[in-house]
Amino acid sequence: METEEAKKAPQENTELVERKPVENTPFTAVKAGDKWFLACNKYRITPPVDSYEECEIEARNIVTGK
Repeated sequence: METEEAKKAPQENTELVERKPVENTPFTAVKAGDKWFLACNKYRITPPVDSYEECEIEARNIVTGK
């Protein structure tokens, strides 16, 4: 059982992950920490970038073949 102190202690090594589908593409933009990347199913397909908008641009470039 956890003690009251353990329940109140901040959790270390936790990382929040946010997922947003990129409209009209098969991709999902994933935010891990302060970086974003594109994923398709369980695979990361781009290197990390600084914003969701950069992921959107890259997704559209992949879809259109640019």
